[in-house]
Amino acid sequence: MTNSNSTAITINSSLVYLRVKISPQYHQQPLISKLVSDYGLVINITAALLTSSARDDGWFDLEVLGDVVQINKALAALHSIGIEVFVISPPAKPVLRSPSSTSGVIKEWRQFDIDRQSPNPPDALNQDSLNQSRKFQIRIPKEYRDIPVIGTLISKYGLTINIAGAILPFASLEDGWFELELCGSPNQLSAGIQYLRELNSGIS
Repeated sequence: MTNSNSTAITINSSLVYLRVKISPQYHQQPLISKLVSDYGLVINITAALLTSSARDDGWFDLEVLGDVVQINKALAALHSIGIEVFVISPPAKPVLRSPSSTSGVIKEWRQFDIDRQSPNPPDALNQDSLNQSRKFQIRIPKEYRDIPVIGTLISKYGLTINIAGAILPFASLEDGWFELELCGSPNQLSAGIQYLRELNSGIS
């Protein structure tokens, strides 16, 4: 599938705000993970709507920081597979916080399918059959929506993340909910899970 537009959009700034439309055939693809791991971008999701329905389109509003050349390569890659991307206005609080300032972000955290193996992990990891996957549901309070928690799991801990569901309203009016599938080696998963636990002192 190719984009209906003849060329991909071109960006001339190292900080850009984008809306990415996710059609049903890409609901199970780790697109955000690939943008972070393949192009070295810092990405924060500022608003989102993605349901588990295979019939409905979803979308992410992204705050993207990185090298201009790499941003444009990422946009060209999305364009090549038919992903629609639009430049949007910055949100009310456009500055990314450092991942080190995330104390207390995760207010509710639930794990399920604890022992499920992932026989075919996402190829972005390029690792062996020992890769495993874990599923989580997390709630991020509106006060912390400018912190790239998901991006940190990808860039710092080497995990591939598929966002199975997301509800993050505009303008910091409500908390955000994410259903995440994390894929990586046992060591990567352990480190990433520990990072989530450290964000919430109530997690055991």
